[in-house]
Amino acid sequence: MLRRSRHLNWRYVAGEIAIVAIGILIAFSLDSWWDRLQLNRQEHRYLASLEQDFLETRREVEQTLLFQHSVLESARRLVQYGATTAAIPEADSVVHHIDVILRYTPIEIDPVLRTYDELLNTASLQVIRADTSHTLLAAFNSNLQMVRRTENGAANNWDRAITEYLYRQLDLAAGMSRLLLDDDSDLEMLPSEVDYSRLPRDRIFRNIMTTRMLYTLVKIGMYEELMEYVDEILETIAAELNR
Repeated sequence: MLRRSRHLNWRYVAGEIAIVAIGILIAFSLDSWWDRLQLNRQEHRYLASLEQDFLETRREVEQTLLFQHSVLESARRLVQYGATTAAIPEADSVVHHIDVILRYTPIEIDPVLRTYDELLNTASLQVIRADTSHTLLAAFNSNLQMVRRTENGAANNWDRAITEYLYRQLDLAAGMSRLLLDDDSDLEMLPSEVDYSRLPRDRIFRNIMTTRMLYTLVKIGMYEELMEYVDEILETIAAELNR
């Protein structure tokens, strides 16, 4: 054995071993490279999808803010008419403001969370590697839950106020003739017996509108804060996509 080992070409053996080792290392490297490539592609797809969702969410929040500012302005005008020396406008103007409040108050934000929910439900959130994105998404979700609780609380209090008083004072049918009647109908709507121009002077009416103003201010503040999170998320996603 000793004589045979002396005649072995150790350089050749070492070269063979080195070739095998290098091959194994290359295989591991290629496998690791492929896994990283697949993860990068998956992350890019999720980031692009998140970006699209939050762009839609931004448009949704912008639109909701416009509605809530309209509610705030109409409620402010009605309180101003009744609580100051401002001249009471024509009944049609009062009806217009009441209509804006009744139509736009129930509107709430409806964010697009398809990709975010998928990431949570499939435990794939770790695919998004940037810690900043994780933090912002979690903060956005927490803020959204707070907004939802505020919206529900505001809606419940507002519904009670309307049920107890407003609907008793208003003649909603008088302003809905186009919806209640066919265009070719010979019937005519009877004129409303409600003197809308007197409503702003009613103390209970003013209290309801003041409450509406306060709730709307709170909602606007929360929507604007939510918008800031959306903008930060979009900036972070854009930076990640351009890496």
